[in-house]
Amino acid sequence: MSEPQTYLIAGLGSIGRRHLRNLKALRAGKVIAFRTRNFPIEEAALLEGTFNDLYEALDTKLDALFVTNPTSLHIPVALEATRRGVHLFIS
Repeated sequence: MSEPQTYLIAGLGSIGRRHLRNLKALRAGKVIAFRTRNFPIEEAALLEGTFNDLYEALDTKLDALFVTNPTSLHIPVALEATRRGVHLFIS
């Protein structure tokens, strides 16, 4: 049996949390997050890990990255992920 897919969500505002809930509802695999703010969220129990450092988060074996942080931060996160060959979903 193959390993489950691993998804990184960069940003856990309302859009990031919606994608997290959808991935879990679909039983799509393991979901981890990169976030710079650590305010409590209801969906925290759905995560298999949280990172405060983007480079550390991208060093994990990822199948895809959901870029859901503020729009002004999309490009730096997406560029670093593409340098590492990670598939992107930008929302």
